[in-house]
Amino acid sequence: MDTQEGQDRDDRRLRQQATESIKRGQRHHQQAVEARRRGQKDLAGKDFDRAISEFSDVIRLDPRHLTAHLLRARVYEELGEEEKAEADLTEARRLEVE
Repeated sequence: MDTQEGQDRDDRRLRQQATESIKRGQRHHQQAVEARRRGQKDLAGKDFDRAISEFSDVIRLDPRHLTAHLLRARVYEELGEEEKAEADLTEARRLEVE
């Protein structure tokens, strides 16, 4: 096999990996958007346990999702879980300055 064939094969492999990575990122983004919407609906309906679960899913999918941290902090405040609320608010502040 000549060097060009090997390079072409490597290029195809890298393009395929990049395409798969982009698709995975798009799926995660869409899942995060849907979980955030469900969490906001749960928060409005005062289903706080489900809201925490949904916002936690958003954060798992996108740890830098500022809004999810703020919304989960709000739920924790509603439940009187001040330490957890403060942890999310601290993370949100950190994300704001990055």
